[in-house]
Amino acid sequence: MITDQQCIDVTRCWIEKIVIAKNFCPFANYVYINDRIQYSVEKATDIAIALEHLAQRLEELHSNSSIETSLCIYPELLLDWNHYLDYYDLAQQLLLSLNYEGIFQLASFHPDYCFQDAATNDAANYTNRSPYPMLHILREASVTEQLAHSTD
Repeated sequence: MITDQQCIDVTRCWIEKIVIAKNFCPFANYVYINDRIQYSVEKATDIAIALEHLAQRLEELHSNSSIETSLCIYPELLLDWNHYLDYYDLAQQLLLSLNYEGIFQLASFHPDYCFQDAATNDAANYTNRSPYPMLHILREASVTEQLAHSTD
C-alpha cells in the first residue's frame, strides 16, 4: 500500500517535471516554489466520505489565506474515468451548495483524462493527465489576477 507521503512525492514530481517543465500551467511554478500548495491525500473508499473531506479542504482554504491552492489526491477511490467524472459533478454541486461559486473553482486531473469528443490518445489530454485522480481547488481571484498579469 502506498503511503500518503509517497503520493505527495509522486505528485510533486509530476508538478515539477511535467506541469511546470512543459508549461502546462504558467502559474504553477510560483505556488510550487513558494510552497503555497496544500497536498491532501484522501484514502476514503466511499464517495460520501470523500465529499466530506473535500468540504473540509474548501473550508480550510477559505479560512487560511497562506494556502494558495489545494490538491486533493485520490489514490484508491476514483480510478475509473467514468466514476471520476460522476464524482467531479458531485464536487461541483458541493462547491455550489457551500456558496463557494465565484470564490473557488475546481480543475480536474486523472490518469485517463480525456477531453469530451477527443480521441483517447489525443496529445491534448496529457495536459490533464496526472499520476492519480485529483481535484485541484483554485482561488478564483488568484486565477483572475494571474490572467491579468499574463496579458500585460
